[in-house]
Amino acid sequence: MAGIAANLSVRAAFLRPWLAPLGWALLLMGERILSGWPFAPVLSGLGVLALLALAGWSLLPAAGPEPMPEKAGAASGKSARFSILSALPSLILLLAAAIYFLGRALPETTAWLVDWRALARWGWVLCLLQGAVLFVFVESAGGGRGRPARQSAPRIRRALAAGNGFGLLLLLLVTLNFVFNRLPWEWNLSYFKMTRPSLATQELISGLEEPVEAVAFFAADSPVSPFINSYFQSLAKAAPANRLVFRSVDAHLNPALAESFKARGNGRVIFKKGALTSNVNVGETMERARRNLIKLDETVFSRLQTVAIERLTAYFTVGHGERNEKGQQSLDPTRGLNAFQTLLRTRNFQVKTLGLAEMLGSGIPADASVVVIAGPSLPFQPAEVETLRGYLDRGGRLLVFLEPSRAAGSATKAPPVAPGPEETSGPLAGLLAQYGIAFDPVVRGNDRFFFRRSNTKADHALLGTNRYRPHPSVSQLRTRKKQSALLFLDAGALRKVKAAPGVAVKATILSMPGTWGDRNRNFTFDPGSEKRESPALAMAAERKEQPLAQGKPGLKAAPGKTRKTRKTGKSGKPPARIFVFADVDVGSNFLLRFRDNRMVLTQVMAWLTGRNRKEVYPASEKDVRMLHAKGDDWLWFYLPVVGIPLLVLGFGTWRIRRLRQPGGAADEA
Repeated sequence: MAGIAANLSVRAAFLRPWLAPLGWALLLMGERILSGWPFAPVLSGLGVLALLALAGWSLLPAAGPEPMPEKAGAASGKSARFSILSALPSLILLLAAAIYFLGRALPETTAWLVDWRALARWGWVLCLLQGAVLFVFVESAGGGRGRPARQSAPRIRRALAAGNGFGLLLLLLVTLNFVFNRLPWEWNLSYFKMTRPSLATQELISGLEEPVEAVAFFAADSPVSPFINSYFQSLAKAAPANRLVFRSVDAHLNPALAESFKARGNGRVIFKKGALTSNVNVGETMERARRNLIKLDETVFSRLQTVAIERLTAYFTVGHGERNEKGQQSLDPTRGLNAFQTLLRTRNFQVKTLGLAEMLGSGIPADASVVVIAGPSLPFQPAEVETLRGYLDRGGRLLVFLEPSRAAGSATKAPPVAPGPEETSGPLAGLLAQYGIAFDPVVRGNDRFFFRRSNTKADHALLGTNRYRPHPSVSQLRTRKKQSALLFLDAGALRKVKAAPGVAVKATILSMPGTWGDRNRNFTFDPGSEKRESPALAMAAERKEQPLAQGKPGLKAAPGKTRKTRKTGKSGKPPARIFVFADVDVGSNFLLRFRDNRMVLTQVMAWLTGRNRKEVYPASEKDVRMLHAKGDDWLWFYLPVVGIPLLVLGFGTWRIRRLRQPGGAADEA
């Protein structure tokens, strides 16, 4: 009878290696994937039967020549031991199924050490992993042709030893994962790194001149409260004595305090200085707060400025084809100025428009801290120019972005310009000339220092520079000029001309050497008609001693407000400041993604408005995001995850095949 069973085992040997994956696939489908379907128990039962058949098949006598009669007893004992060894993986897989069903029958408990159902889940996973690893090693050692023969006994023993070592390593990892998941510990390395105050926020809080109250409205058992408390306690240490007062309360238990801070429930932090309040909405549950905690420092930096710094107003002119007009932004959203206006709001600026409808032709509102002219393509009316001139005469501050392509008459691309003397025309040429600034609208290119965008010659117009001249508006950029570069796209050039008396003009940002005026717009240097130079890309002018004209209109009192005055210079007249960029794209949505572009604009605005403070920048999770993942550094991502295990398995396979060759150790008795 045993001989017949062994004969059948040899004939159907090709089916045996498939019983283990088939059995567990049916079992998992019936118990996990399709557990709610009516035929799910049938699938589970078939899976158990497949595992039982595999275990019984593995315990059959080993194939091979019959032993001599005088050695039959010893051979019978060796055959029994060999059958048990070769059937060990199948028995472990069957044991895993038994533990799984035992765990389902146990009651669910909440205890940590005596949660028998959880221990059963851990146990059947361990058995499944170990059995699967041993099954693969044993089947590989036996050639994958069914029941191993007696002659393969040494090879089977070595395969079991190797598989047992690899399986124990996996079991250790699973056990550690099970234990640490059960421990009430939290150590999140990917989120909330920014729930620590950055150096920028600490510098902002250290400059407080008046006390600011910060109240975190959270319930005592809120999971978000520890992150908030830790952040603000660290921030309070950086503030001068009694300048930042922080406390955490429950809005529902302190309704009077919540009412005074205008807090609508828990889940928020509110700053208060006098009658000014600023709200940081975080969220009371971790699901809602997760996204806000990532950028907590950036949000606190922005909201704190609204109560710690005087609020200023920036007027953007309209009606001359400026980039900030909606109709202009629709041509190419990446070249609009929405990001620049958002940046100003984070610096506690109000952003307003100024055109003929707002009486640009008769006077500048008295609350104007600075007037911004962003890439006009149409000329200003004479009355508007006179208004701007009078505004500067009375100590106004003006930021001008000039655009070569639009100054030359095209909304997208400048036409070829014939060689000749440099042009100094433009919508504000006369006004700028009084302050010693002339504009050449020919687009500049550089084939040595440029940034790649389209991988074509058009990238020669995407200039990068780190050449800054000493001036307060670029002082911080000068300290980090070796780290990154300031970007310009389709920039013109600026040059000095004779200025009016009392005006000091200075080139603050220069282009890199080898820059040329691309008159024919072929993005290629033509030695015959073009020359390499290093023109200015930005200039600053300041009048400290005397006005340029007398009796000009310039300041108009806003309704219900009194006219503001500035500190005067040596002659008793208010100083005027003007800053000019040879490119409007330096503040576009596209280029403001780069830190140096954001930094130069905030420094320029600080210099224009007279904020004698260091411009600082908050940290954000977006700035420190870990990018070493499969999307970019795919090699480093897959090497430890997939490459090393494949290397180990490949070496093991090669070693086993070497042992199987004639004369190898596997052929030894």
